[in-house]
Amino acid sequence: MIDRKMIAFCGTYCGACEWRDKIGCKGCKANKGNMFWGECNKAKCCMEKGMEHCGEK
Repeated sequence: MIDRKMIAFCGTYCGACEWRDKIGCKGCKANKGNMFWGECNKAKCCMEKGMEHCGEK
């Protein structure tokens, strides 16, 4: 079953990420775009515009 909270702003399904369990990542939405690998500009853009994902108009 897909956890909708784990669908990233860019559309990637974070629930299938191998790093999620290894480092306890909760996904870009929960992390507010501040990922373990750095800041995600796609997540930040969506949050600034109040969008659920990049595909919205």
